[in-house]
Amino acid sequence: MDACTSPARHGHLVQFYEDEAYLAGEASAFLRAAIDQGGRSLVLATPSHRAAIRSRVLNGLPKGTLRNRLVLLDASDVLARIRNRGGRVDRARVQRVIGGLLDEAACDGPLRVYGELVALLCEEGRHTEAVRLENLWNELARTRRFELFCGYPMAAFARSEDARAFRQVCHAHTHVAPAESANGLRCADGTALAVLQQQARSVTEELARRSEAEGALRAHEQDLARLLREAPVPAALMLGPQHRFELVNDAFRDLFGQEVLEGRAYRETFPARAHADIARIFDRAFATGEPCAAEEYALQLHRDRAAGHFLKLSVQPLRRASGDVYGLMAIAVDVTDLVNARRNHEHARAEREALLKHLEAANRTKDEFLAMLGHELRNPLAPIVTALHLMKRRGDIKTSREQEIIHRQVRHLTRLLDDLLDVSRITRGKIVLRPETVELGEVLARAVEMASLLIEQREQALEVDCPASGLPWRGDATRLAQVFSNLLTNAARYTPPGGRIRIDVRREGQGAEISVKDNGRGISAQMLPRVFDLFYQGPQNLERAEGGLGVGLALVKALVEMHGGSVDARSDGPGSGSEFVVRLPLAADAGADAPVPVPCATRQAKAECLRRVLIVDDNKDAADMLGELVAHGGHEVRVVYDPASALDLAQSFAPEVAILDIGLPVMDGYELALQLRRELMDAGRRLRVFSLTGFGQPADGERSRLAGLDGHFVKPVDPEAVLQAVENNPPSPEAEPPGRSALPLRPVVGAGISLAPG
Repeated sequence: MDACTSPARHGHLVQFYEDEAYLAGEASAFLRAAIDQGGRSLVLATPSHRAAIRSRVLNGLPKGTLRNRLVLLDASDVLARIRNRGGRVDRARVQRVIGGLLDEAACDGPLRVYGELVALLCEEGRHTEAVRLENLWNELARTRRFELFCGYPMAAFARSEDARAFRQVCHAHTHVAPAESANGLRCADGTALAVLQQQARSVTEELARRSEAEGALRAHEQDLARLLREAPVPAALMLGPQHRFELVNDAFRDLFGQEVLEGRAYRETFPARAHADIARIFDRAFATGEPCAAEEYALQLHRDRAAGHFLKLSVQPLRRASGDVYGLMAIAVDVTDLVNARRNHEHARAEREALLKHLEAANRTKDEFLAMLGHELRNPLAPIVTALHLMKRRGDIKTSREQEIIHRQVRHLTRLLDDLLDVSRITRGKIVLRPETVELGEVLARAVEMASLLIEQREQALEVDCPASGLPWRGDATRLAQVFSNLLTNAARYTPPGGRIRIDVRREGQGAEISVKDNGRGISAQMLPRVFDLFYQGPQNLERAEGGLGVGLALVKALVEMHGGSVDARSDGPGSGSEFVVRLPLAADAGADAPVPVPCATRQAKAECLRRVLIVDDNKDAADMLGELVAHGGHEVRVVYDPASALDLAQSFAPEVAILDIGLPVMDGYELALQLRRELMDAGRRLRVFSLTGFGQPADGERSRLAGLDGHFVKPVDPEAVLQAVENNPPSPEAEPPGRSALPLRPVVGAGISLAPG
């Protein structure tokens, strides 16, 4: 084909090429023809192509001939000017930029243009944009006179999926010139010849890619077979749907007890039923192409017929470049030891859980026993305490010494019982703190008052060095008083009569340090680390003069730590005394939550404070003594011993206050309170009810509150607290809904009772 003359008959020529030198020669001949005819040539090409074309066009022309006759521009620069921000060829920009270049180059002679803009787009893989630009060139040709030569490398259409774009490029031109490899062939249709060239090239490229992929696959398989042989775990490579062993490492042979495996199918090698499930796993992986795994597959191995083994089996399908599965990679690891260890661990955990349940049941039984013990011990203590109080009020001085002995022993029993129940609550996490902000001096004063009787009896000297104010502390004041009372009682017990006890309080940074020191028996180095252990006591003499259950210091440690503090014991040994140091954080603001004192009721009851009181308790002694106590306070009292008698008496007596034992026969105290209130409410009367019980757990007081009772007494009760509860004014009818007190229960310090303040 004559490239110089063909474009004259066809205005838009496309030249496909395989070698760039061939392209340069064809393009130069096309451009030189226009110059020879007195026209101009416009070149939009890459730098290397511009240089080659310029050299060829200049060849044989006199100097100065090309001045203003050959215009060379950079194709990348022009392409950037005609694209929008999204990278697409913009029609308006093509009209403005390329149309402007054509207008500037227009002359009387022919104008020929060589462009590589479309070739650059194809190199980017934007074949659609290349075709779009070719059509825009055709639009420019409708209004301007020029001939266009476009060059496309065949490499831009090397894939079979590029065939459609290749045909579109051919269709956008008036003449198609095949690549140089078609020279010498006779064909009237250049497009058909070029299409055949593109198809041949795409097939060649596809074959080359497949060959390369297969070579890479073979290399990969070879690498895999090196890795497989050296793998630290049993591994095998199997091919085909029969899972014929292609490659097996020594670890796999040892695991399955087979020396020769290569070339044999899995089912032929292991026909036993035990291997059937493994064969099915292989079948599924080969058929679906999805990896399979069996975490703990039980199998009887040839190497050990006496015991079963567990394998962790992982199967990975192997694929060709086409995606077809041609084999499997299997890795089998003996996890028998791990399975047995896990089972032993699970068995041990089950035994541990069973033991914990047993211990929890035993602990619940212990708590129930302690609660019942407390109830049964408090019941006989209640009438004793009430009888002592009556004897004092009557002025019975003949038995004052005996009264004091009984009173002291009752207090000791009550204290032992309270400590025992407190320990039970603390170990179960059931104790509830009621925080308030108080001065430490006030708390220590309460503790000294609680322990003073024992200190006075033993004629010991007590010194207290504590600021009256300036040490604000936030916490449960009653519990903290119990802490220091226990420490003082402990010091008094282990210090001989006439000894000395000293309390020192000082500020340490943001906290306070309280020291309780004595000059008593002291603590040996062996005992010192265990003094805070529950139920631990040091060596006792035969008389056990100090007494106690060994729970006091355990309570101290637990309660101090519950308040964010710490306690330490110090001693230089036997005979040198001991010191207990408590450290507590102080409150930031002394006035933030100052406690409101509860006024104590006067014991000389005024006439308007006299009440009609009903007492119900199946313990006759306790009921009679409590009734006599309340009657001695000037109140009108009725005492009965069963719920039926209480209900019979309700209408005629019309009590204002009822004190009810909870553990009554037939009907408990909660139900009796409800029935009494209904009886009196029908008559327009209101009744305040207090529970009376030997059960002193927090849950018992909470149950009384939920039942709508006005207070909860725990035996043995404080007589003064009972009289104060009886004499307090009842709530107004507007503030109290029928059958329930409108006032919440709150603790009264040292009273052993929860009741609403008067």
